Amino acid sequence: MPQNQMPPTDEQKAEALKEAEKRGPQPLPDRRIKPDKNGRFVSKPLTLDDVKNMMPYYADMDIPPSWLHPFKRFAWNHKLFKERRKLKADLRENYGMRLKPRDFNKLCTEVGLGLESKALTALWLIWHWLFGFGGLATVLGVALLTLCGIFLWSAIAELAGSFTVQINNNTMQSNFVLSETPGFEKKTGRLVSTELTKVNAMTLYDLREDIDEGDGVKNGTHYAAYSFYVMNDGNTTDRYEYVIHMTDSTKGAEYATWLMLFEDGKQVIYAEPSGDGDPERLAGYYKEAPFYESSYDPQKQYYKKSADIWGVETTPFESHEIVVRGLVENIEPGEKHKYTVVVWLEGYDPECTDDLFDGYTRFYIEFNTVDDERIDLFSNLYRREFEEPIAELPPREDGSNDDSITKRSE
Repeated sequence: MPQNQMPPTDEQKAEALKEAEKRGPQPLPDRRIKPDKNGRFVSKPLTLDDVKNMMPYYADMDIPPSWLHPFKRFAWNHKLFKERRKLKADLRENYGMRLKPRDFNKLCTEVGLGLESKALTALWLIWHWLFGFGGLATVLGVALLTLCGIFLWSAIAELAGSFTVQINNNTMQSNFVLSETPGFEKKTGRLVSTELTKVNAMTLYDLREDIDEGDGVKNGTHYAAYSFYVMNDGNTTDRYEYVIHMTDSTKGAEYATWLMLFEDGKQVIYAEPSGDGDPERLAGYYKEAPFYESSYDPQKQYYKKSADIWGVETTPFESHEIVVRGLVENIEPGEKHKYTVVVWLEGYDPECTDDLFDGYTRFYIEFNTVDDERIDLFSNLYRREFEEPIAELPPREDGSNDDSITKRSE
């Protein structure tokens, strides 16, 4: 209570209690006003004067101790808050009233339970908001929204799957669009493949030979494959860059994850560099070169260890977060290009061990508009897929060329 306000005397307390006993329990005043046109009565809020007339209340609070005696002062404040809670409970249980915090604090001041400083008043308001009905509902509501947000994020993460394709706003303004079908019956700026879980290690040779054929999701039991199209839907010649990102990975699964990118039928195989920093190589595992005919650069991607044993050399990821960055220029209006992305866990990769159990990786590809400054900045990193691919076969050990590569049997 304020320092300049003395607590009620014993005579004042006795007189107030005598009046209360004489009157007995006081009924709630009629808070109804005239009925509306539908015959319903509208409640009228009680005023503080109504409350004070209904329930005279005096707590046995002495003059507060000086701040020089902090323990006594703490005990006095504890009693003050206890009496305020008691008054609040009486109002709720006996009179069915719920006052706003500021109105309740004003009433407490009138009956000798006022807080003596703005700091204590603010403390009471915060305490009431946090642990009162409204505060509890707010806290529970925020917690529920947080849980819903986490659930939705998890659901989106599950939906995002192994591969996501998106065009940023600037690229969409340049009228580039995506579609799962070559006819572009449904144009969009974002495509999502299907989640693939609980896969086992496999090898490049286990992939379907016609993996680039068809559209949309083409997942196998242990690999993810997705085909889509990009088209210039505008009226001017334009260009774009594409960047494949590795967005997430656990337990080192990215070191054994291989990615094959087809662009208009020509493919390049990407993988993290080996432990010594060189491109990852598989030496002497293939009797026939897998996907040889569709390779963008056969001399770089394949080599012969012997007359009938092929090896594969991958193209290293640009960085731990970016697989490849490509540039496509001079795209005419209506011109479209097909991309197929294939992702799998390469069992012959030395980093493919039991430590990868329950690990996963996720990728997405984005298409961006580019200016001359950006092209100059990344000129050494861009792959220009639409340059004339190398079609010559790698030489034999004796220096001759093998012009009759045996195709894989079905």
